[in-house]
Amino acid sequence: MDSAQTPETPATAPEFKTVTIDPDGDLYLKVTTDDDSQVWTFRVCSAALRRRSPVWKKMLFGPWKERKPTSSDKDWIVELFDDCLQAMQLVLHIIHGNFDMVPPLFLSLRQLHDLLVVAHKYDMVNIIKPWSQNWASIAQGSKSEAEDIVMSFYVAWQLGDANLFARRLQEIAVHSSLDAERRLVLKKQSAGLFASKSTQVILENVDHIGPEDILETITQIRADLIEAIIRPVHDDLGARLKVSPACSFKCQPFDLDAGSSRLCDAAILGGIHSGMLKWTNCLLPDKQALILDSVVGLASWLFQCMTNVETIPRHRDTCSITQKYINLSSKVHASIPTVSASHITASHRSYMEKNRVKTGLAKQGPDTAISIYWVLQQPLFSKTVYDRISTPAASSIFGASIPIRAAAPTAATTASSGNTSASSIFRTAPTATTTTATPSGGLFH
Repeated sequence: MDSAQTPETPATAPEFKTVTIDPDGDLYLKVTTDDDSQVWTFRVCSAALRRRSPVWKKMLFGPWKERKPTSSDKDWIVELFDDCLQAMQLVLHIIHGNFDMVPPLFLSLRQLHDLLVVAHKYDMVNIIKPWSQNWASIAQGSKSEAEDIVMSFYVAWQLGDANLFARRLQEIAVHSSLDAERRLVLKKQSAGLFASKSTQVILENVDHIGPEDILETITQIRADLIEAIIRPVHDDLGARLKVSPACSFKCQPFDLDAGSSRLCDAAILGGIHSGMLKWTNCLLPDKQALILDSVVGLASWLFQCMTNVETIPRHRDTCSITQKYINLSSKVHASIPTVSASHITASHRSYMEKNRVKTGLAKQGPDTAISIYWVLQQPLFSKTVYDRISTPAASSIFGASIPIRAAAPTAATTASSGNTSASSIFRTAPTATTTTATPSGGLFH
């Protein structure tokens, strides 16, 4: 042997286990896990399997190699592969009537998911009907782990829970991003005061997730929402690069402090670009296919960036884009259920309706659950913030004086300043002949 070579480590012998489901059973199911690490043998009744599963009926009593041996001195052994051993054991207890071995309530999401995988594989999801009402609640509620969301989605699909299916589809679509290989990756940040763990699942690597076309469905929902987010931004950028100004402020003749339309457009254009660079160190791509971020990730930074774009003070009422993007954020967020539902096909609904009958779930009413995916913070340059700031009159932005907010005028100041209204909100700097009380709240009051 070459000195550089080392002996191969002997393979670990698989763990063998025998489980008796029916002491009088005539069939032995030899089940091997997908990694060949465990082999369990279940003694079962072939007639029980035939009655409950059309797949097993064809396999065991059709012209296949799994049928019963003709020789009476041979045990009837059938090998099955890639099944969850614990889930298979629970399925076999159910179809053999060993109900004392079936937990009525205390089933984990993983156990329910694996049970439904086996039940679906052998076409017998109806066997869980006595427990479906209790078990359906296991997949409900908020899930902080990406893997739990995917398992819950599959459970909803197989149980026929259309409301939960729709909510999980939305959640997966808005939280999924693309990795360097352009694969859909569901990322979820754990919630809670001390939680900071981020979990992720590469969706195409999940064996059991839902409908066959689900990855295409998720991709399309994500694309539609991203397009709704980025298109108005690029429309705003394009409008300020045209020959005719986008600024709609009506400047009075010889009003040199107002700022020109070109300056207004340049200020907003520069504010958008500088904001993007501060948030992500790059500019926003003009095609949704080039965006790798999730819908939630994109909306969270881009809407905040756009609402913080500063406008020339005198142009604020006519040219500010802050309120536009506050409204757009709300509009896109509110459209998520509708966009998602538009990609749930008739075949999806038909499959869930049939499974809901099989599993015995109660007829569902309209879904009233509300999901919040992002929250827009108070924009830094919103009009409400501007209105609360007292700034010295000598200060200026882009060469225009910033109006200051003064205290309500007293009778003495009203009398000494005939051109100042007591109902005025904004006032120019007081002259030497007027006295203005100092606001008690400092900069904010």
